Amino acid sequence: MKRVIALVLIIMMLTTTFGYASLTKYEDYALKLKEIGVFTGTNAGFELDRAPTRIEAAVMFVRLLGAEQEAQSKKYSHPFTDVPGWASDYVGYLYHEKLSNGIGETTFGSTDTMPAKSYMTFILRALGYSDSAGDFTWNSALEFAKNQGVLNGPDYNELTTQAFLRDHVAKVSYDALKTSIKDSIKILVEQLVETNAIAVEKAVTIGLLEDNTNYPEINISSRDQLLKIEADPSKGFNYPFYLYVPKNVNQSSIKYMLVEPNNTGEVNDEFDVHDYEAKNLIQEGKPNAIADELDIPLLVPVFPRLDSEWQIYTHALDRDSLIIDDDMMGRLDLQLINMIDYAQKTLASNDKEVNRKVFMSGFSASGNFANRFVALHPERVQAAVTGGVNCMPILPVAEYEGNKLIYPIGIGDIKEIADINFNLEEYKNVAQYIYMGYLDDNDTLFYYDAFDDEEKELILKVLGGDMHDRWQKSIDVIQQTGANPQFVMYNNTEHEIRNEMLDDIIEFLRSNTSDEIVHIEPHEYSFVEREEEYKEMTIGSIITKETEGVDPWHAGMMGSYDVLLRPDPNIKVVTPGDEGTEEAVKQREAMQLFARKAGKTYLEDINGYRYECKVNGTASCVFNDNNMFFIMSIPWIPQGTYKIIPENSTEGYKWIFNTDLVISETHFSE
Repeated sequence: MKRVIALVLIIMMLTTTFGYASLTKYEDYALKLKEIGVFTGTNAGFELDRAPTRIEAAVMFVRLLGAEQEAQSKKYSHPFTDVPGWASDYVGYLYHEKLSNGIGETTFGSTDTMPAKSYMTFILRALGYSDSAGDFTWNSALEFAKNQGVLNGPDYNELTTQAFLRDHVAKVSYDALKTSIKDSIKILVEQLVETNAIAVEKAVTIGLLEDNTNYPEINISSRDQLLKIEADPSKGFNYPFYLYVPKNVNQSSIKYMLVEPNNTGEVNDEFDVHDYEAKNLIQEGKPNAIADELDIPLLVPVFPRLDSEWQIYTHALDRDSLIIDDDMMGRLDLQLINMIDYAQKTLASNDKEVNRKVFMSGFSASGNFANRFVALHPERVQAAVTGGVNCMPILPVAEYEGNKLIYPIGIGDIKEIADINFNLEEYKNVAQYIYMGYLDDNDTLFYYDAFDDEEKELILKVLGGDMHDRWQKSIDVIQQTGANPQFVMYNNTEHEIRNEMLDDIIEFLRSNTSDEIVHIEPHEYSFVEREEEYKEMTIGSIITKETEGVDPWHAGMMGSYDVLLRPDPNIKVVTPGDEGTEEAVKQREAMQLFARKAGKTYLEDINGYRYECKVNGTASCVFNDNNMFFIMSIPWIPQGTYKIIPENSTEGYKWIFNTDLVISETHFSE
């Protein structure tokens, strides 16, 4: 019995130590690569269950470079005495091109096994990356490959936890052929087809290439063209996007595509609303003017922002939009990358090839989207112009002063929630123009669709409540990383993009098409001090739709669930006809700022039950003495009298209610 047990243990030890065959699973990839002459095997077959040797990896490297014919015809010499005759031409080519050295002056190390890091170094070099130029190091080759999309998550895990086999060589080599070359939309196999190293028909047969006839035709002989690309889940995007191609795109020296995320400005469950706004943005909005001036293509996605899922601020790429478990709305950042890839292939198939990296722009919510996208995927962005970002661009650090900076305040947990390893060096290579208006009070900090309680508390603790304090603190933190964005605060500017600012945006993009980051001289507006803020607001009366004397225009403006909060006379009077004056506008903005910062309000019934309400704006109302009014949205509630209970802000902003809300039986009637 003891002998049987011992024999079983020996068998277990042998199969555990040497049972590589159980780990092989990529024979299909080896067969595909054999079809194009890249992976030919040995006299014993593919031998996928053993580690590759240095000489085998060297031969694969030459083939992936498309240099096999040159190597065999030129027969370059080399000093290595341990290279077998059948591989001498390959090693000679690598030695001549200074792409690979031996392990000694006359020893190549032909029979030594090749670790995963070393083979991935060959793969990255074939894709145009250079370890000698500082793109990556041998020790970081696997991590760099994952960040660049050369390796996916499961493959990375295999290569870092399992023995590296010829089985893995077949898989990663096949995937590399489908990977974009550095700074290009062209994938490696396309380059090999162009040099006649691989036959295009075979590349299509084994799934490395698609039939280009599937891409839409772009005809710009005499006019601009606007294409709508419908959603295609098989290509990785569940929503449509628009692609605008200016008629002079062929004459442009700027070979980048501009991408601006859509920003509907409201929640709506009707997809057509978001589609209409995205189409209007690409045809008549600011990004259209940028694309026309630079003669470059423009992409705008049609991502929805749903009323039924209002807390998911998709148009700002907030935290919820990254962590949501939804087949349609999940990972909009990756869906956008897939849209970009498809648009770039469409352009290339129409002889309008652009760089794999893109320009990005955005303002307000779309500015946040673009700004956060840069931190998540810096390897895909050449330059980004992002404005109205709430005075707090995402911080490219995991923690600050002992505080873990969760996304989207920082990048402290993007590995956990998005499986992304933040790449600071790539981030520092992106030219960024981040701008705000000095009079911009559009602070979304207290909006629950923008930030939840945990995020809000973290922002207040690390950056503070005042927008200008947050702006300077954000600049300090980002610059401490060595990143060099250009930060611009425009005087006498509210939440807007003025014509001169648009000129600056265009100039910044025009100036940043190379590896060197260029800052520009932005336009200088004259300085105007911000309007003094309200810190306390006393509400004397409440106006409902049925209140006697309210003007018909504002009665119609109020929805079924809206009321107007009328401040006591501490608010200046706006007379009829003066609603659009500079003084009235400043007054309204000061009130809106207060409403955003003063916190929530609740309606409390006679039993003490509370209903949450939202103060969402102001209006100048022609009613009696023509005061400014707050607009408050209320839930559907039973008829009765309700006390208004404020949740006063810790920032010192204070609601004072001297009246109750009376809801009649007709208030919610249409």
